[in-house]
Amino acid sequence: MSNTQIALATEGKSLAEMMGLAENSSGKRSMLPRFSQIHTPIKGEIEVNGKTVKVDAIPAGAYKLTQSDDKVVYAMEPKVRIFAQRQQWTRWDSQANEMIKTVLVNNLNGDLKDNTGGFNAGRPSGYVEDFKSLPKETQQLMRDTKRTKVVFGTVVMQGAMDDQGNPIDDPAITAQEIPFVLDVKSRGSIKAIDDALKKIERKNALPLQYYLTLGAELHSMPNGSEYATFTLDLEDKHELDESDKDILDSFMDWIAGMNG
Repeated sequence: MSNTQIALATEGKSLAEMMGLAENSSGKRSMLPRFSQIHTPIKGEIEVNGKTVKVDAIPAGAYKLTQSDDKVVYAMEPKVRIFAQRQQWTRWDSQANEMIKTVLVNNLNGDLKDNTGGFNAGRPSGYVEDFKSLPKETQQLMRDTKRTKVVFGTVVMQGAMDDQGNPIDDPAITAQEIPFVLDVKSRGSIKAIDDALKKIERKNALPLQYYLTLGAELHSMPNGSEYATFTLDLEDKHELDESDKDILDSFMDWIAGMNG
């Protein structure tokens, strides 16, 4: 039996189906740590010749982990394993001051219920052939509604730092795998994740069987500012064990709870 057919999972589903890799897979506050990439440097202060000078303590492109106790740590090259991925439509509603999100699914085909009681975060159903024929308000709404890849995994924050760039010497953060959820909207970062998963697939393995080291690629915008996208390098292999099944089951419970 190949690794992609391993059935550690419950309820008759293979790991691949539970992870959202199979093509035909069928208001609580999350306590799951949030993982993200920062696009603007975080300033810190140092003293030079008796004067306080502001410097970039955490550079753009670094990764940020916010734990359930609101403790925040940063790392330039954290190491992750991807357990599952889903997709959803998201849009920030500035009038209501809230994020509109649809249910988490394996693909964005069809109409998806959202947390306002509507569908698709207000986006029109189906494929729009003539975008310019739509009313200006609808065009803007479609631009504001983002395809979001939601990734579930574990991270080791190797080289962890606080918000002043000081090293954190805590094995629970720098050496232990911490479960996380990550929202990815950048096309470049989504492509980088997909490319990394294809490399693992070509090895006849599942994503959670390989560690990936994250890095950053910086891009310039016409206004002179920068933004970052992911880079992912394939690292050492991890042999599946029972604790991986427990983590995956917890992610499935989290997804079911949020969709409910």
